[in-house]
Amino acid sequence: MIASELLVNAARHAFDDAGGTVHMELATRGGDIVCSIGDNGYGWSDSTTSRAGYGSSVVGMLVQDLGAELNVASSALGTAIELIVPLGPVS
Repeated sequence: MIASELLVNAARHAFDDAGGTVHMELATRGGDIVCSIGDNGYGWSDSTTSRAGYGSSVVGMLVQDLGAELNVASSALGTAIELIVPLGPVS
């Protein structure tokens, strides 16, 4: 659900009519699952974009519930998001 929300947000907000590229990578690192999502859009500026929308609130709650970590890096060259979810024991 988190990855879906982040992908939809990138597709909706990162580009003008000319479009752009959104990519996603899923990997394991140590005892974690790492989901990386990036785009080559406008970037995410606190002065122009609110991170307090409904989608961001849902993402924040889900990240917290999973005990995960969400890292965001953004510039005029695009946005890179890394979601790190600890793997628990498999039962």
